[in-house]
Formats: sequence, structure tokens, C-alpha cells
Amino acid sequence: MTPERLNEFFACWNARDYERLAGFLTPDCVFHPSVGPEVVGRTVRGREAIKQLASSIWQLHPDGSYVDVRSFVAGPLAASEWQIEWPAADGSPQRIAGCDTFELDGELIARINGFRKVKAPAPDAS
Repeated sequence: MTPERLNEFFACWNARDYERLAGFLTPDCVFHPSVGPEVVGRTVRGREAIKQLASSIWQLHPDGSYVDVRSFVAGPLAASEWQIEWPAADGSPQRIAGCDTFELDGELIARINGFRKVKAPAPDAS
């Protein structure tokens, strides 16, 4: 796995190319998206289930896309920082920032754990 190949994985998300996206995953890949009822968000196992989840995510944000993706690979571990951008009702861009950590099996992704920033008032630092 290389940072460039990992960035291609995000390009598959943006293209809504779920078949190609699945080709980056081990057959039993585990995905923990940033939202869900579990401490880890939610647990999704296997290529088909991840493809279905990817499709449902983009149904919620049909105009969304990953931008400013930066990926790092260190042996069997990797991470990507990203932002997702979509147009607001007035056409102005909205963004959220986040990152994914990855466990790798050679050129394939065996586990994805997603995290994202949440806009909220900052605590008083005094």
C-alpha cells in the first residue's frame, strides 16, 4: 500500500464506484464509520456490506465529495486526513473534517476506523 493508492480509494468514494472501492478491501474487511450506536460508531463487516453502507452515505449527501485528502502509510498501518465538502442550500460550500485509520493486509485494507470533527462551542480554556 502506498499513500497514492490510498488516495485512489477515496477517489472511488467520490466517483461512487463501489465495485472498484471493494477491490481495495479484504473480503472480511471491518469498517467502523464515525457515526452509529456503538462506541466505535458502528461495525460493518465484509465487502458487500461496506459497499451498501458507502451507497447509503452518499444518498444522504449526494453532492458530497472528499477533498484535501492526505494519506500516510507506515508498514501495516495507515491514516488519511480529509474533508468532505458539499453545497449548502444557498450554494456556498460546507465542510467537515475527519480522518480514517487503516489496518492493512499487503495492498488491501483489512480494517477502517473513521473519525470526524463535530462543530460545537469550544470549552472555556481558562
